[in-house]
Amino acid sequence: MTTSLWLRFAALITLLYCAGHTMGMPWTPATGSQETAVIDAMKSARFDALGSERTYWQFYFGFGLIISGTGARCATCVRELLTQVDAGLAEVSPAARGAVH
Repeated sequence: MTTSLWLRFAALITLLYCAGHTMGMPWTPATGSQETAVIDAMKSARFDALGSERTYWQFYFGFGLIISGTGARCATCVRELLTQVDAGLAEVSPAARGAVH
């Protein structure tokens, strides 16, 4: 398998992970009364965070968005590396190649 094929596969898997994570928003399916109680507690528990009043739910939701954004950025970076490898602009070191075998 060539380097560009591995990079195409990595970009696709990363993009699918990002899409799946984003489509699962808000990342907590409340199907029962216990789950709903936990989510309500997260939304009602307020505390001071760097001078601003926040809830646990806001942090939970924000971290999920950060993970989605990071996944999209990683997929973009892998895709950009792929275009450089295809154009012959980047050499992939043997150590990096060995990490995927």
